[in-house]
Amino acid sequence: MARSTIKIGSTGADVVYLQQSLTTLSYNPGPIDGIFGSKTDTAVRSFQKANGLVVDGIVGPATWAAIDAALANQQGTKFKINMFANMQTTGNVYVSGINDCTIGTASQSKRMEAIAITIDNVDLKYNVYIQDIGNITGQIEGQFQGSMGQSKRMEAITIFVKSILKGYKVQYQVYVQTIGWQGWKESGQLAGTQGKSLQIESLRIRVVKV
Repeated sequence: MARSTIKIGSTGADVVYLQQSLTTLSYNPGPIDGIFGSKTDTAVRSFQKANGLVVDGIVGPATWAAIDAALANQQGTKFKINMFANMQTTGNVYVSGINDCTIGTASQSKRMEAIAITIDNVDLKYNVYIQDIGNITGQIEGQFQGSMGQSKRMEAITIFVKSILKGYKVQYQVYVQTIGWQGWKESGQLAGTQGKSLQIESLRIRVVKV
């Protein structure tokens, strides 16, 4: 996936993904809030130094590649996660990642309206709960689930994993308006809220060892 070059002062989904990745790799970037502050800068520089990169605090192609390689090495088997989302004002957005992937606009108050998900070597489906509509069920992987072009917020999602390589499991979490990041959920568990009029702004999925 082509990610943007980011540095201290940057904000947005790429910063969220960076902070999550650094946390997974045991470099403390501070709170996962999508804001590239001094703690994230220090964590990036520590990672760059440990991996023989130019220590400048700038996360460009070389640092992104090193982060992806470190995550893949730590996590073992590679599962490519692909996500497509329809976001308020942004429209359709695509991201992918190896074993860990985040889509959306955490802390920017933009609603997610529809989502499509695939994970290599994983058979799954997903249900969503949409403003004024309620539950939409039974969508198979790779197909959009939600309400594109209707300006309706997605409030909850449940992912069902039908099959996956032995020894691994899928986990997911959402960033909810006024609440922030919820805890990790696993197959069949609802992430988000229902009936509280709170929008999902970001979705993170990862594949981990059992």
